Amino acid sequence: MPEAVTQEHAGIAVDDTPSAMRVMIAPFRHLFQPRKAGAILANASRRYFCLAFGFNMLVLLLVFAAIVTWSQTLTKKNEGPGIHELVERSPLDVWAGWFAGSGIDLIITMALLVSGIIIACAAALAWLQRPVMHSNAPLWTTYKRAFRVVVSGSGILALVGGAVSLIYVAGDHNSTRNMVDPTRVPTNLYIQAVVLAIPAAISVLILWVSKAIRGTNHPQEDEDITPLCEGCGYNLSVLPTGGRCTECGLDIVKSLTHGEYRPGNAWQIDKSARNWSKTALRCLFSPKQFYSQTQTKSAELRGQWFAYLHYASMAAFGAGWILATTMIISKSGFRAEELVFVVYVAASMTTFAAWGVHRFVGAAVAMWWHKQDLQRNPAILPIVHTYETVYLWLFCAFNGLFITSQLAIPNWFPGLQFSLSLFGLPPESVAIFGGNGILILLWIRRYHRALLAVRWANF
Repeated sequence: MPEAVTQEHAGIAVDDTPSAMRVMIAPFRHLFQPRKAGAILANASRRYFCLAFGFNMLVLLLVFAAIVTWSQTLTKKNEGPGIHELVERSPLDVWAGWFAGSGIDLIITMALLVSGIIIACAAALAWLQRPVMHSNAPLWTTYKRAFRVVVSGSGILALVGGAVSLIYVAGDHNSTRNMVDPTRVPTNLYIQAVVLAIPAAISVLILWVSKAIRGTNHPQEDEDITPLCEGCGYNLSVLPTGGRCTECGLDIVKSLTHGEYRPGNAWQIDKSARNWSKTALRCLFSPKQFYSQTQTKSAELRGQWFAYLHYASMAAFGAGWILATTMIISKSGFRAEELVFVVYVAASMTTFAAWGVHRFVGAAVAMWWHKQDLQRNPAILPIVHTYETVYLWLFCAFNGLFITSQLAIPNWFPGLQFSLSLFGLPPESVAIFGGNGILILLWIRRYHRALLAVRWANF
């Protein structure tokens, strides 16, 4: 059975087992309530969840089928060199044409392919949610809960995916009409709309699922954590509160008093622009000292805002870097609308890449911590994960400098190129993947140092 979900976070009682109908329609009924939708599927019985999973897959396939059908209602027929005829059909005619020929085999193949892609993406997205989940349960149990919550995003996926597809098909129909009728004025409006819509749709889906995942986390106040000495980790529940730790001599009061041994970092004390930058610098260059002061209980929301601001800053950095590089290298000018799209795409790509790397490393660390049984408090990893967002700036700096140097000064490392060419390896790819791989290994070590600093935290 999935882990219980508390009423305060999920909107349903711990002993409340949702009905089959409630589970099936939750992703659509609670389209704008991700916490409630995620909690319902996370708390559902196995049979009801499987039923809901099949139902939601069917809905997504029907949406996909409707979009494909509409795309085939307007096509062109070649009548000769440069001569086209517009062919318009009703949706029923399209379906009749598919079933009349061998199109049914193609429909089944496409349905299986789309289903496989959706399931694979859902499985990957569920694994990437591990760093923000409060759970000391077995890995498979935790993963199943994450997968259930990801499935609750079927409704928002149908909405944003359908909207983007409609825009694309409308643009394709417009292009078809332009090819048949040369007198029509061509427009790039639909292409621009699709370029704008795709990153927005992905962002909405990721934010929706992340909010649903956090909505199923247990309140940190409800976690039964044995008080330990902040200096050495000795069990303080067997000692009087007024004495000293028998192992290291630290005053027990310091370990059991909120803010005494662990006062909190600057951002936890006061959210301000100055403390945000101060916290980022301290975390990046003095991680051991930073995490020895950071509180791990009831501080996750504030840490999330710390991460959000860094993502926004990295998006702005990526957009500015791409814009400056493009304007310097390009010999021809750009129109204002082209620059806007360059900035938008660059900001989106930077944010998605940063988020993906951040979650990937966090998920790998979560598996390692769990396998080694290193995390007694399930809230520790989410807290560390949010503040480790600052490390992404090293990836931005390395990749930005390397790509810029390659564009501005091609072949600036001929010796390395010659050595790698002997092994048949492209030097640029080796440099990019090798550099980022080293940064990831160093990042995993940072996570380990953070764990050593917070593993005995009581607050």
